[in-house]
Amino acid sequence: MDRMDVKMEMLFSLLRAGLWERPEAVMQCRPLSETSWEEVLSLAEKQTVTGVAYLGIRFMPEGLEPPVNVLAKWAAKADAIERRNVKMSKALDELCSMFRENGISPVLQKGHDAASLYEHPMLRECGDIDFYFMTSEEKSAASALAARHGCRIRTASDGSDCYSWNGIPVEHHSRLLDLYSPFRKGLAEKLEAEYGFEERVLESGDGLGTPVKVPAPMLKLLMLNLHILKHVVGRGIGLRQICDMARACFRLHDRIDMQEAESVARRAGIRKWNRLLHSFMVTCLGLDSSCLPYKDMDASKTDALLQRIMDGGNFGRSSHGGMLSGETAAWSRKLNTAAAFLLNSGFSMSVAPEETLSVFFELLSGQKRCAD
Repeated sequence: MDRMDVKMEMLFSLLRAGLWERPEAVMQCRPLSETSWEEVLSLAEKQTVTGVAYLGIRFMPEGLEPPVNVLAKWAAKADAIERRNVKMSKALDELCSMFRENGISPVLQKGHDAASLYEHPMLRECGDIDFYFMTSEEKSAASALAARHGCRIRTASDGSDCYSWNGIPVEHHSRLLDLYSPFRKGLAEKLEAEYGFEERVLESGDGLGTPVKVPAPMLKLLMLNLHILKHVVGRGIGLRQICDMARACFRLHDRIDMQEAESVARRAGIRKWNRLLHSFMVTCLGLDSSCLPYKDMDASKTDALLQRIMDGGNFGRSSHGGMLSGETAAWSRKLNTAAAFLLNSGFSMSVAPEETLSVFFELLSGQKRCAD
């Protein structure tokens, strides 16, 4: 890629090795100074892919690996990621058990379900627990149940209910697919009904087995895809979410029909965007093109997407001064969203015009949040 310097090249080499267990991805890497290795680690943290990149270090030839002090720091961060994932697994197990006992059946969005697509789930950095409820009654009942267990419920600007469960942030949503175009009104519900959900057991690092409902393969791919697009045209996106999508393509491609996947993309109005996303996952992350939902790529804007990702980091937090709180922060986020949209409007409009305009108006009206 034209825009990659030596530190970015190293990060992507580590990701390709870590994502796919491919030693050859790091065999031709150039030696780096200690300062440069510190910058690679900083990039990985900014993109919330520290654990996946750490997996790639295992394959580095002798003499090319990071200096001992950088490696020790990286190992400590990887250990912290695993510990937090175990803590989140316990919280997820407790919540799912509590909901089931009370006749509530939520759908797990992204997060731990996305982590289960990795070879080493516990090293995929976690954010919060996102539950989707198919009816407003179930969502209200689940939030009321959490409140009865001592949780303080806060309603976000998009209508989601948010709280902390033993130190783990949890969100209850009434929307599964980030599809906002008025021309696609009702399509999300149709796709949910068409492809539905399945139950699976999510294994965790401490041996817990959590039964939970998750989207079926076609719905999951679309959910992850649209989530990335929403943030690309909004405040920004990081590599972790695109790694999730790449792993989903790798693990689920043999469970979907390519012609059907292309039809779903056409119905959702995202075929042009998919050409770019597909190209990025193959070119930058090393996804085998045979694992794409359908064969369609366009590399002409891959550099522009790369710059968008590297400038913004995890959900645009790096380029917009972090996450504040309170009324001032709410206005600040809206202004930052508007600025980000205007700055990147040419790129966004060229790949997904319908969703770009729709997401922008939703963001400005305070209906969307930038959360995992």
